[in-house]
Amino acid sequence: DQEKITLSSNTGKIKLRFSAAKVFMVASKPTGEAILKISIDGKFVKEVKVTTSTLYTLFDSSEYGDKTIEIEIIGAGFEAFTFTFG
Repeated sequence: DQEKITLSSNTGKIKLRFSAAKVFMVASKPTGEAILKISIDGKFVKEVKVTTSTLYTLFDSSEYGDKTIEIEIIGAGFEAFTFTFG
């Protein structure tokens, strides 16, 4: 299935360089929930609980800039579909 990536182990990580003030991801966890631990430029900023297939806000700032987001994922079966930026 090329429309998504699925976490097959219990933990995983996504690291992405971006130029924006906001980062969103369409994601899902078909059964149970997944926990996303979000860090920006090496600093923890929040946890996001993923359950149903929807658009999740991973980072929301008023300052546009070049940054690196690191997403630590806990929960086998987590599905990521797409990122969007604002």
